[in-house]
This record gives sequence, C-alpha cells and structure tokens, in this order.
Amino acid sequence: MEPEHGLETSEVNRRRLCHGPNALQKIRPRPAWRLLVDQFASIVIALLAVAAVVARLVYGSFHFKKATAEVPAFVGSVFAGSKALTFY
Repeated sequence: MEPEHGLETSEVNRRRLCHGPNALQKIRPRPAWRLLVDQFASIVIALLAVAAVVARLVYGSFHFKKATAEVPAFVGSVFAGSKALTFY
C-alpha cells in the first residue's frame, strides 16, 4: 500500500466482503411505552413497587378519602424514584 494512493480496489472489495461496509449502525429510538416497561425490569424497582402497593392498601383501608386524593402524588413519586434509581 502506498500512502498517496490508498488501498487497491481488489483489497477494498476483499475487506468489504470480509468485514462489511464502513458504516455506523442505525439505532432506532425506543418508544415511550418501552421506556416505561423498562423502569420496572429491575428486581429492586419491582420490590419497591410491591411494597408501596401493600403499604397503600393497608394505609388506604383506614383513610380511604385521603389515600384516593394522594394517588397522583404517589404514582408520580414512584416514577420519579424509579427514574432516579436507574440513573437515566
């Protein structure tokens, strides 16, 4: 190989057959629903979610109106916590 001319055409074709084209792979963005599901793929997050549901059921049975009013805040805190724990 001469630095001024580069590889010969036959060598380029051989390397393309052996290694494939010199191109980056296209990565498709993940859909939002998949990101949501992936938040609960961790066993730690699953255990926290189960513990939170059990605690909410026990607490909610005594204070139903207050528990119902806190559901949006509870759901938001679960998502925020799972986001923080996965470091995304």
